[in-house]
Amino acid sequence: MNCFTDAINVLDLFVKIKKGFTIDGGNNRYISIRKYIFCRAFLLDLLAILPTDILLLIWPNFFLLRINRLAKIGRVSEIVKLIEHRIPWPLGFRLLRLATFCYLLFHWNACFYFYLSSIYGFENSTVNDWTFSYQKIPDLLFPLCEPRFDFNRNECLFPEDNWRDRPEKINELKDYWQKKIGSTNFNNLTKKYAMSFYWSALTLVTLGEQPWPANSVQTAFEIIDTLIGLLLFAAIIGDIGIMVSNAHLEKVKFQEITDGCKRYMRIRNVNTQLYNRVINWIEYQWIWGRRLNEDEKT
Repeated sequence: MNCFTDAINVLDLFVKIKKGFTIDGGNNRYISIRKYIFCRAFLLDLLAILPTDILLLIWPNFFLLRINRLAKIGRVSEIVKLIEHRIPWPLGFRLLRLATFCYLLFHWNACFYFYLSSIYGFENSTVNDWTFSYQKIPDLLFPLCEPRFDFNRNECLFPEDNWRDRPEKINELKDYWQKKIGSTNFNNLTKKYAMSFYWSALTLVTLGEQPWPANSVQTAFEIIDTLIGLLLFAAIIGDIGIMVSNAHLEKVKFQEITDGCKRYMRIRNVNTQLYNRVINWIEYQWIWGRRLNEDEKT
């Protein structure tokens, strides 16, 4: 994946070199290349393709060595704007863009949380520790027998005469159920990512419900995450409100025209037949997505 993204960055660099500038009605290739090389965008593009990940051979756990790839974030913004202007479903695309932004923020925050957990060590962590712990995300257990409450046919029931004797048969119950329980074993990478992403989502949406921080660094990280989460969802709510308002803007304008026509016809005592024909014509225009021009409104 890293090689693929690096190849895309290199290809984008050559594409931008080929892009021309029109000067006084003409297109000079030398001037175009010179303008691109001496602009800030070229420095960012060059920074994004520097092979800094070679240093991972020296510091294999220092993942921030690839952070220079984020210099291309401006290019992503340009592509998103182009798609938004050309796509026939701009509202759906904006919702997808918003969901993608939230996912990326949760992902980066989860990565930083796991990085802190690896610094403090999580091999012996328990469910009560702030850091990541395998105990917080056990494997999924499910019965191999039919767990229905049909006492005559139920294969899951332990053969017993008196349920009050269960405390004395703990070992027998354990052996009995071990043969009738299956598990879905996830690898460690899946558990690490899922649990870290879950912690990140709960923290950024300010739900909490996590163990208390154990030191000042963890507490500071929690506070910063909470502030980012508050600002993030305030911006999201405002963005969604704008999208909903824009989606209903045409309908509101159309309703104003319809109400104005009805009011005008009532004042002029228009007969019922003509009144209904006008209203039906306006509704027909709305159903077929045709906007009324100024002459039709008049």
